[in-house]
Amino acid sequence: MAQGYQNNDQHRRYNERLAKLEERSVLALNSRKKKRRPRLKKKIPKVKHLQRRTNLRRVLSIVLPFGLIMAFAIYLISPLARITTVTVSGNRHLTSQQVEAATKVKPGRLIWATLPMSKQRLARIQGRNAQLKSVQISLTGLQSVKITVKEYGIIGLIKTNGKQKLLLSNGQVQPVSGNTLDQYITYGGFSGHQAMLKQTAGNIAKLSPAVRNGISEVTYSPTTLDSERLKLLMNDGNTVYVKVSKLASRMSYYPSIVANTSGNRIINLEFGAYSYKYSAKDEQNN
Repeated sequence: MAQGYQNNDQHRRYNERLAKLEERSVLALNSRKKKRRPRLKKKIPKVKHLQRRTNLRRVLSIVLPFGLIMAFAIYLISPLARITTVTVSGNRHLTSQQVEAATKVKPGRLIWATLPMSKQRLARIQGRNAQLKSVQISLTGLQSVKITVKEYGIIGLIKTNGKQKLLLSNGQVQPVSGNTLDQYITYGGFSGHQAMLKQTAGNIAKLSPAVRNGISEVTYSPTTLDSERLKLLMNDGNTVYVKVSKLASRMSYYPSIVANTSGNRIINLEFGAYSYKYSAKDEQNN
């Protein structure tokens, strides 16, 4: 009997301990939940903020490019994208209208389509006007552009297909328009000798203005001894014979040679530098 009481007492203490352990477990669990709730409350706003930022980025990645494309398209069809003012600089013999016609840059054209300058485009421009050596087009305002050009020099007149045309320093020819023809050297004898004409034109362009302006006529007159011979009639009455390849260097001595001679003479610069008076035959040939 005493043993039964003892067992019951142990059983009761065991149950009490078990109850206390369960109570502690419940308290510990509740304590953990209370600690978690504030953390979750802090994390939820951060997650929402990240979601909003992500959504905003997605919207902007779609709307922004589309908006820019639409704005550019509207700009292209608006008057703001058209040229209103064209300024031409660097031209000496060509008029501004001739430069605009060759480049096709004029008021009313789409401004951005006129700016890029490639070798192919320059070749097309030179096909319209061979006198243009280089062309640069720059933006000077929202609706204004500047065309800066360099020209091949005009070094004379040459007859091709029965018509007088301007001879340029690159050997090309250009139709005569609005020029005073009596101020230019005349060229002859180059029919079928385009390479020789090009070389002659390039060398004439290298002469000083004083010497170049003293030349009246240039004739290609080759001989068996000299296939490069040129005959130059000077404004002062002298006649000069010189090789095409030596033209630029030898003609630089012409002023000093003339200064040491008197009367009209023939000056030969082909193989050296000497001069002699006209003979009766020379007078007839001139």
